[in-house]
Amino acid sequence: MIQQWQQWQQWKKSTEPITKEGKAKVAQNGYKGGRWKLIRDLTRAFREQQSATNSCVDR
Repeated sequence: MIQQWQQWQQWKKSTEPITKEGKAKVAQNGYKGGRWKLIRDLTRAFREQQSATNSCVDR
């Protein structure tokens, strides 16, 4: 079974992207996002502002 796998050599049959669109898509494979921290910080700021507004209205 190992010999069959070694003879198969899938890395020789794989192709890399050729078109600009394909290359652009593959370039994003490692992208994990990055907006989560921004959204979290904005949410915290909004909550602080809302809390400050509510405390002024309650007086």
